[in-house]
Amino acid sequence: MTIYLSTAIVFRAKVLEKVYHGEETRYDIQIIHTYRNRYRLEHREFLWAPNKCDCPFLEEGHQYVLMLRRHINYERTLNRILLEEDSYAQPYRAREDSLLRPLEELCGNRDTRTQFRG
Repeated sequence: MTIYLSTAIVFRAKVLEKVYHGEETRYDIQIIHTYRNRYRLEHREFLWAPNKCDCPFLEEGHQYVLMLRRHINYERTLNRILLEEDSYAQPYRAREDSLLRPLEELCGNRDTRTQFRG
């Protein structure tokens, strides 16, 4: 059984590496700025896509604004940030950044240690 936490995470990140593991894709990312999160994010995280189709397509070395969900299995032994085919993933643009900044005040961020500027 899989548990999906309904709270979305919204952040800006740079894709450092993409690696295929079996039927999954793992992205090594650097968190640049969080707009909304309800749990602690590290400076670097892994995103997991349950496919190898590159959808949504994220290119190494590029920055994106992402809205994703936390994936936790029933036993709570697996805790991942999941990148699904229909996840919001857009190339970073300054205009979008300015539109998302108000989320910080409305939604609040639990942990401010991920507030990096890049």
